[in-house]
This record gives sequence, structure tokens and C-alpha cells, in this order.
Amino acid sequence: MTLCRKFSNQIKEGIALMADNMKMLLYDEASDIFEQIDFENDSAFLEPLLFAYFNREKKEFPISQILYGYFQERTQKELVVFTNNEGIAFIPQIGYFSILKGNNINPNVPDIFPMLLENGIELVSYQHPLLENRFRLNRLNQFDLANRDDENYHKILDVEITETTKYHHKNIQKAFNIIAEYLPELNQEILLSNKRIVLFDNPSVLCFVTIETHGTSYLSTIPTNNEIFFIEEIIHQCSHNTFNTLLFNKELYFKIDVENITLGSLIGRENEDRSVFSVFHGLYTVAKRFEAFYVLYQRNVFQGKLKHEFLGRFSDLKKRFRLGLELLDLPSVFTEKGLDIYYSLEQVCVETINKMVELDGIFDLSNQPSEFSYERFCELNPLDE
Repeated sequence: MTLCRKFSNQIKEGIALMADNMKMLLYDEASDIFEQIDFENDSAFLEPLLFAYFNREKKEFPISQILYGYFQERTQKELVVFTNNEGIAFIPQIGYFSILKGNNINPNVPDIFPMLLENGIELVSYQHPLLENRFRLNRLNQFDLANRDDENYHKILDVEITETTKYHHKNIQKAFNIIAEYLPELNQEILLSNKRIVLFDNPSVLCFVTIETHGTSYLSTIPTNNEIFFIEEIIHQCSHNTFNTLLFNKELYFKIDVENITLGSLIGRENEDRSVFSVFHGLYTVAKRFEAFYVLYQRNVFQGKLKHEFLGRFSDLKKRFRLGLELLDLPSVFTEKGLDIYYSLEQVCVETINKMVELDGIFDLSNQPSEFSYERFCELNPLDE
């Protein structure tokens, strides 16, 4: 049984619970807005910018701008909106507006429609005021406790989005086409918990997700990235969103505060500052990639340079497995449901590693940084050899 099938019901339960939680928050915040949305339309309450709104730093952002596109009746002829630094305002489900004078617009007539992939996932075309503070120096994810005391963790960096998105639109579409064709269960699972992707250019910021903008994945790109890069990062980052959904009711899976307890404090490693939750997330995304990559490997999907990079990334996954969770007193950390997830992920990783022994020793991965670099891979593993 695939991981998708095994955890399908738990993911759907997490989605329903998350939507119910957002409904309560919205009702308390703006009951008049709440009443204009179809209560049964969970998609509206899982709008990623609604999560961003409730985690915002600038309190004055209008919630009507986020949810107007989900209103059952869009009768307003004028709406007050906030723009980004380029004078662009975004209304989900409708589109982008170029504001030249003032902030009052007709919210039913966008200047630019959202850029949608064939599966319905939206590519963010412009920076958004509620997202711009998410881009931090080498941010691994929101659960790395050590980073919170680092002044660089709070340093917001500029990123380029618009031209990067246009440049890589075809590459990410190719990646999703391959996932849909060869990994249909995973494709459907991704669509359950992921609504929006931000493609950006700034090498100082790694790919990431954050539950503060749940449903959005942020992919840090360079011009040479191709569909192989996007396949890995789609599976990697979108699976973080899926796992956040699955584990939304943490009491079902954990006996301790896994978000605020470091792994190192439990296994006696002073230099291990990641939270238990962060490492568990890492295990989940590694298992998902192992499972998916092995299917693509078996089907011999790629040839030439693409295959070269794919095999390098597949081989590189090994170093990301068993980074400390196995040293825990597991029953003191996980409930029975949590243990079931842990052992399922462990089994997928072990079985896949055993099935790919023919790749052992083929590649030299000694110069790889924390995130796989195909350029550095080629330095020690030339394609022509």
C-alpha cells in the first residue's frame, strides 16, 4: 500500500478540521464577511492568504480583499484594496489589479488573470504584502528552533517573482505532467493541500513552506533548473503542506510538545537544535520522495542529462534518512497513531534503499551542500563518464 493510500483518510480529516478552525477564526474576526461565504465551501476557508492574514504583522490589511472572490454574490462595484510596492493588488479567485491612483477598484474587472497550471494550482505572479516577510536568509523551515535566535532569521530579503515565474512556467508544468502521468495518487494528494506556488529568484533563500501561509509552497530557483528539480521540490515542499494537514490535531499523534522540544535535548546531542516536529517532517518528505522516485526509476522515465540529474538526486536522498529520530524512546514521544506513521515512513525508506543497491558507489556525492546541486554533482560526476 502506498503512503498516499494509507494516510488518505487522515489527510482528509485534517483538512476538515483545519477548515473548521478557520471558520471559527473568521467568524470571530469578521462575521459580516463570514456570512457572505458558502459555509460548505471549505476551499474558501483554506485560502492561503487567509492563513497569512491571521499571522500578519501589519494589522490594517483588509480581509475583504482576500475573500471577495469567494463571496456567493459579488455585487460590490467598489472595493478598498492594498497593493504591493509595484502598485499591484491581488484578489484571490479573480486576479491582479494595477492601481495607478487611489486604492478603490472595481473588484470584478481584473487587469491580469491568475496564472494557473493545468491541474488548477496557481503560480503567484507578483509579490504580495502578506508574503514578503516570509523570505529569510537560508530559511530551512519554521520549525528550526536554532534559527529563531539568529538575527539573520529575522532579516527579510528581496526576491524576484514575476520574471522568474514566466521563465519557469513551462518547466514546472512539465514536472506536474510527469507526476500526473506516473504518480497519479500523489498528484491527487498534492492537490488536496496545495493551492498556490511561489517561484522566486534569490539563492540566499532556500525552498520552504510555512503553516502561516498554509497551502502555499515557495520554490527558490535558478535559470538552469529543469523539470527534474521541480519534480523533487514539488514533492518535497508540497508534502510539507500535506503533513501539516495530516498532523493538524497534534494530540492524536504526539505525547510531548514536539514543536518546542529539540531532538538534541532528547538524544543527548548538544548541536542538534532542530525541533522533533521538524525532523519528523523531514522523514515524511524523504519517504515521499523515495517512494515516488523509485516508481520513476523503475519506469525509466528520463534519458540523457535528465536521467543523470535524476539518478544523482535519487542517490543523494540516502544521506537524509535516519538523522536522529531512530534514537528516541519512541513510545514516550508518539501515540499509537504517531508510531504507525513513523514506522510506515521508516519502512518505505528502508525498502527503497535496499532496492536501489545497484546505485551504491556509482556517484561521488562528497561535495554536495545541504540542498542538492546539479552543478556541483557534475564536477565530480561528469555526464560523459
